[in-house]
Amino acid sequence: PKVIVVQEQQAVEVPYIDVDLPGADRKERTITAEIEAPSAGYNLEIQDVYAVNNELWVVSRLEEENPSAPKTTVRVSDRVVMNAPDIPVRQYVVGQRPDGSFNEQYTFINSREQIDSQLTSGKQLYSK
Repeated sequence: PKVIVVQEQQAVEVPYIDVDLPGADRKERTITAEIEAPSAGYNLEIQDVYAVNNELWVVSRLEEENPSAPKTTVRVSDRVVMNAPDIPVRQYVVGQRPDGSFNEQYTFINSREQIDSQLTSGKQLYSK
């Protein structure tokens, strides 16, 4: 059988966050979470952004919404635009790590509670 995969582009409104941290120069930057998933049945959403220890911590959720979707590698992503200091970004993804080397820059966790104590010591900048 032949499998034809059609990708559609869809225009979506991206949240814009204005962050003012004392003593830090701000610039507009796009924070993107992008995961290589084994099918189009996955969804990735940025849930929260925190300022923790001079880093931006991005907490996303990866869920398989359609287990019967055709098995083909796709990239799922979400993004927010921030007016924030140019500080390092640390990406956490709540969910199961899909196979593939593309996803190695993300820290996958089973639940948000694994990093909750560090998040409460920081400042929440965005929540979905």
